Amino acid sequence: MLKKIMSFIPLRYKILLFMGILIFTPLFFQEWSGRSMNVPVVLQEGFETEWRVWRPFDVHKMVRLEMAFPRMPNTELENAILGEYQKSKGEPVHIALTLNGKTCVFEQNHGVFARSDERVSRELSPTPFNPNCAHFQEMAGQNHWHIKVIWVGDKLRGTQARLLSDSPYGSFKSIPYGIYGKIMQFNLFLGWFIAPIFVLWVFLQIFYDLFIRRLKKKQT
Repeated sequence: MLKKIMSFIPLRYKILLFMGILIFTPLFFQEWSGRSMNVPVVLQEGFETEWRVWRPFDVHKMVRLEMAFPRMPNTELENAILGEYQKSKGEPVHIALTLNGKTCVFEQNHGVFARSDERVSRELSPTPFNPNCAHFQEMAGQNHWHIKVIWVGDKLRGTQARLLSDSPYGSFKSIPYGIYGKIMQFNLFLGWFIAPIFVLWVFLQIFYDLFIRRLKKKQT
């Protein structure tokens, strides 16, 4: 069936299809393999949940974590509970995160460091004097995560939050070193330069073929 369909496709479109696969496969691979965490968490002592994340290569840096909270209508109350933007401390949160059998305790003892119209975020920092936190990194393959809420300040108890992490590929503003950084740089070149030119080329080819077809119809 596939051979019959391909037999009707002109050679130039087969070449375009092959080139499209070569261009967009690395972009989709990065999007799929670099998904950041977005895990719902109930800030209640004893709350537990677990999940798995697949990575193609070892991540040679500690995972940067933050916890996002929905915005409150009362800004003064929000500052009192979560802490004023990059200034005062908010209600404390202590969680135990286990990654591939290694447990590290993280805490939120600082105020909000990011704010948007929909949510505010507080960074999670590892507690000192814990040797497991020094090598708290994801490995190639399946990574088993587990979270347990240890202690929450009274005003935050029972709050619905989300545990967030950065992608191992980083972002345009912070490209990491190593294999993830090289893939990120290569895909930025693909996405910003090669892919737009390719898409424009495909549209021009289609418009050209439609124009020639209409011209031939008029001649007949």
